[in-house]
Amino acid sequence: FRRLTSSLDSLLGHIFRPVSALFYNTSDNIFLGTLAIVILFSLLYVDEETFLGKCLGKVDDVSTLLAVVMFIREAPDRQEQKHLALFQAIDQAHGVHTSYARIRGLQGLVEDNMSLHNLALTDVDLSQIQLPGGQLNNANLQNVIFHGANLQGIQLEFSNVAKCNFSGADLSQSNFGFAQCVGSVFSTANLGGANFMCADLTDAKFTGASLKDANFRGATLKGACFA
Repeated sequence: FRRLTSSLDSLLGHIFRPVSALFYNTSDNIFLGTLAIVILFSLLYVDEETFLGKCLGKVDDVSTLLAVVMFIREAPDRQEQKHLALFQAIDQAHGVHTSYARIRGLQGLVEDNMSLHNLALTDVDLSQIQLPGGQLNNANLQNVIFHGANLQGIQLEFSNVAKCNFSGADLSQSNFGFAQCVGSVFSTANLGGANFMCADLTDAKFTGASLKDANFRGATLKGACFA
């Protein structure tokens, strides 16, 4: 049964991938011209008594069909424009310590599963931001305030989060593997299941933090405070 399912998935993939590519990548003029020919052919040869014939026989229905098809085709472009606007909002807040537009921009990108690897954002206030599952590996986030933020499952491998304030934040299941966390504050944060493997936690503060199942294997803990 598994082999049959796998074969069926492979067959459907070979069929629908080229169709999807043609649907989204063909120019509008060629696409609309082809669609018009198909509809015209259907109007001429489809039995008027059939359901399809009755639908195609109504101009309003055909217009609606064209509008729906074009709306679907333009979805990737709308998504790209949305992401561009969100990145612009972040860029325009450069030099501003606290910016609601920056927070909305970051949240919107993470909600759409956009990668923020190599993000450079330092000395800003992102208190209460919602970035669960965010992909921020290799980011430079020095001296950022994440007080009370929802960062559950955030990926910060190899990132520089030195002197960041994570007090009261939800960092459960987060990944700080090999990250630079020198002087960062994790007081009263939820670090359940967090990964700090080989992270530099020199002088970091964990007072009152929840550390159940947190992994500190290979981490540098010189001067770190857990009291």
